[in-house]
Formats: sequence, structure tokens, C-alpha cells
Amino acid sequence: MKHASRNALRRNLMRLGVAAIVTTGGSCSSAPLANRSPAEEAAKTFAEDRCEAPDVQETALVPIFENGVVEASQPIYTAVTGMGAGAGGNYSQLIGASLKVTAIRGFTAEWLDRALECHSARRVLGKIPESWLPDDPFWLPGKTVDIEVAVDRAEFAVNVRGKNVNDAEAILSRANHYVEAHGRR
Repeated sequence: MKHASRNALRRNLMRLGVAAIVTTGGSCSSAPLANRSPAEEAAKTFAEDRCEAPDVQETALVPIFENGVVEASQPIYTAVTGMGAGAGGNYSQLIGASLKVTAIRGFTAEWLDRALECHSARRVLGKIPESWLPDDPFWLPGKTVDIEVAVDRAEFAVNVRGKNVNDAEAILSRANHYVEAHGRR
């Protein structure tokens, strides 16, 4: 059964990759400039600059979306110093989620960082339908996120950060739902 779902995942990602190439002529230009949100503009610029190479196409990410590869998620906080009337001292503020990902043969932290950033840009641009993997932890609908990948022993730590606390809460919620549904059992 697991083999069948893996093949279905590969077919779906292949269709998405082919559809994106056919509908865009190989580029990420979609809506006219005036109709794009700031997030779409940022994603388009990023995708045009860094995401056209074959090694970062969606099909290369198939192993990341297989069940059990994303093992856990945890919140990422930053220290904030209180300023202004009534605020004082230091406190922690949520900025995103860190996902623990099993190391995959042939994947480097640098490559995975770029590939996930391209994946996120494609999602923001609508190249991958929102209905596909609705709890995808590597993007937020209509928003750009910051992705940073580091090696953590024999695993990757994929840190996904938002622009504000609301984005951070949404990122953490998506990450937790994804791990619950697709994590190692």
C-alpha cells in the first residue's frame, strides 16, 4: 500500500511539473503585473532568478513529501526586549516552526533550501493547486515565508519563518498538522 501511494505521489508531482511548464512556457509569469499581490511579485522574482534549473523542479522533492520523512515540528522563538509605555523586560516571540527531516541520500542542506524556496514560490504563484497537500508546511497561501535548512546531526532542520506573529502561528499550525498526518509513526 505504501508503494502504491508513493507512485501516486510521484505521478501527481510529475503532472504538476509538466502542467507548470506547459501553461507558463517554462517561466513563472502568470497574472499581469497590476493584478499581482506583493507576495506574488516577490515569489515571481525569486522563481525567475533561481527556480528554472531542472534540479529544483517539483519532482526532485518527491522524497520530502513521502510519509515519515518529516519527523517532528517545534516552534521557533526569538528574544524580544519590551519597549514603550507599560512594556518592560524580555520575552519570547513566536517566529515560525522548525521541522525535523530525515536525511535523504543525495540531498544537501543548500540544495534542499533552494528547492523548498522554489516550491514555496510556485505555491504562492498558483503553479501548484492549494488543494494539493493542503497542510503543506513549506508555504502559506498568499504569503512569502523564509526557509532556511541546516544539517542537524544525521537530519535536516528546516526552519520556516513568517513575517509576523500571525504568519508564525499559521506556519506552526500547518507544520503540526502535517507531522500528525504524515509524520513517522
